Amino acid sequence: MHFEIGTLGNHEFDEGLAEYMRIVNGDEPTKQYNKAEMAYPHVKTGINIITANVVNKSDGQIPFGMQPYLIKEIHTSDGKVARIGFIGIETTSLPILTLYDNYKDYDVLDEAETIAKYDQILRKKGVNAIVVLAHIGVSTNKDGSTKGNAVDIIKRLYQIDPDNSVDLYIAGHSHQYANATVGSVKLVQAIYTGKAYDDIIGYIDPTTNDFAPNSLVSHVFPVLSEKDAPNIKTDANVTAIVEDANNRVAPIINKKIGEAATTGDILGRLHNTPTRENAVGELVVDGQLYAAHKVGLLADFAMTNTGGVRADLHVNPDRSITWGVPKRFNHLVIFCG
Repeated sequence: MHFEIGTLGNHEFDEGLAEYMRIVNGDEPTKQYNKAEMAYPHVKTGINIITANVVNKSDGQIPFGMQPYLIKEIHTSDGKVARIGFIGIETTSLPILTLYDNYKDYDVLDEAETIAKYDQILRKKGVNAIVVLAHIGVSTNKDGSTKGNAVDIIKRLYQIDPDNSVDLYIAGHSHQYANATVGSVKLVQAIYTGKAYDDIIGYIDPTTNDFAPNSLVSHVFPVLSEKDAPNIKTDANVTAIVEDANNRVAPIINKKIGEAATTGDILGRLHNTPTRENAVGELVVDGQLYAAHKVGLLADFAMTNTGGVRADLHVNPDRSITWGVPKRFNHLVIFCG
């Protein structure tokens, strides 16, 4: 997909940061996974992962050679060069979002203070067009108001440095839509799981290395289905990659793991009751309670976070439940916290 720049979120720590960087760099696995994963081609992604506020506890350095920011040069048609800076920011909530062993070697520094620090560094280098990539959420409500940690961080940035040159803040993590302006910073978030995308247009002045006044316009557009966008052509290269992956995992995801009492999908978090419960969530906690009793733990109840119930559980016409979902559904059933 030719992504050029990325930053760290909480799920990049799920198997440890070393394993995530192994994937980014296309190195061979150091752990034993299933046959499909072990045999899959390991290719360097080409993505520059930047993070400014994740540092080693041992020496205060950013781990694995990652850089806090990246400066991208834009060459104009008349031979001039404009520069834009990107700063990567991780959420300081990381310790409550992943296992202790996955973050114990790192400190996550204050977001607003870190942005202010590297904003000043970039400005000293003559870079005044600055974008923050941050795994910190936000939400624009139906009444047009925008709230969330990202808003609070930008407001604190203005308190620390009223003259900062941050122009755009691309948010993530809270899985909500957002498109707002805080101070002079455009703030966007494209929901989650590919349901939307940010589209920001602006003009950078090569003489100032900053966005031209009032030129930055932000959009968050939905990703349309084939039915809603019949004129969009399928990308043959992407189709080939998906088909190859489907064929490789088919023996795994088609394995029967259970049987339902009746036909019909068991519905997840997109079909919550008014009390924020759903059928898949009930199934999960019933399984947790059963497992606890099986090993002799005298548990009275079990619970799970609604956000961790990521999808419906598909039941096949013969009432069988497989590890994955038939290919026609184009997604896998995954439970993760």
